[in-house]
Amino acid sequence: MKYGKPGAKPAGEELAEQVKSLEDRVRSLRLGRRILMNMVYAEVTDRQASMSRLRSENRRLQRANARYAQSILESHNRIMELEKNLVRLSAQSTAPAPVVSSTGQSSSS
Repeated sequence: MKYGKPGAKPAGEELAEQVKSLEDRVRSLRLGRRILMNMVYAEVTDRQASMSRLRSENRRLQRANARYAQSILESHNRIMELEKNLVRLSAQSTAPAPVVSSTGQSSSS
């Protein structure tokens, strides 16, 4: 039996230790990969939930904005109608009143 260096292990034992070390490293990498995949999955799930909440909030805000725009339009239309009535009433109040004669007929001068 030749051992190369004094106190050196036989080649078979050395290879067995290398294999065991590599197997331990592979096991550790697999565990790290599982942890990383779980973290990625959790992040994707959180992002999807956030996107869903944001879409719902966006729809709610769009509906509220549409109601507000409709309210403004109705108020504008009401203001325009009131201004029109005001102009009409002002024109009527500044027009000369018809003169009524003693016979009960109005006369145009």
